[in-house]
Amino acid sequence: MTNTFANPLRALAFFLLIFSVACTTSRKAEEQPAAPIASEEDPLKNTRLLQDRLGMIREPDDLGFQEKSFNPCSHGRAPAQGCKNQYFTVVHFQLLCRDSEGSVSTVPLRLAPITSDRVSWKVGGRSGGTRTDKDGYGQLAVLSERSTRGQRLILRIGPQFVGLTVNEVSKIVLPKNFCRG
Repeated sequence: MTNTFANPLRALAFFLLIFSVACTTSRKAEEQPAAPIASEEDPLKNTRLLQDRLGMIREPDDLGFQEKSFNPCSHGRAPAQGCKNQYFTVVHFQLLCRDSEGSVSTVPLRLAPITSDRVSWKVGGRSGGTRTDKDGYGQLAVLSERSTRGQRLILRIGPQFVGLTVNEVSKIVLPKNFCRG
């Protein structure tokens, strides 16, 4: 039996072989880039995924306006679909009903959450629908070419509606007559 390492040239060839094999192994899955998205599919249509990618996921009771500008091509959109910067806005709100109507000079005694599966909204030329949970918390997400900051947000439940500046929305206390129905 011969010693492979007795001949220095054999030893060098052996180590070069091992080294070259080790250097050609594939990278770990987490280091590899994401698979390209089919050109006919627009990844921005999945607002929940976009919200996650932009770091905009929050708890329902973390109320208020959050907006980020981003390049859609850095988030999977094909250049043929356009790479102009977009704005993604997420608004968390809570709808509450007070126990009185009209203007009030005292703090309402009882506030009840408004639960609805059909809350429609409109802001900055965009519109959509959302819902509120058992505690009155709701969320809306808007993808637009311009910032929605300072725009009027209209929330509608049935025949009733309320308008507010979008970046000032948080807890919305409505009169009793709004909550009937």
